[in-house]
Amino acid sequence: MEYKDKYSLEEVQELVNWFKGRELPKSLQIDQATLCLNLKETVEALSEQSILHYENPTFNYAINLLYKIKERLED
Repeated sequence: MEYKDKYSLEEVQELVNWFKGRELPKSLQIDQATLCLNLKETVEALSEQSILHYENPTFNYAINLLYKIKERLED
């Protein structure tokens, strides 16, 4: 995944919708330095932030982290 400086609402909604209805593990080692102990709550919080602030590049970390989680779950 190539991360972008700006995402459209459609891209963010598609990403958030990917997580809806999925059975998520309780925890996930996202990368070598990032361990998420409560994945469901983390995805919910990141999804809300992403939808609300997708136009503000300051919040791209939330969108990018969702993409990282998605990629890790697809492995």
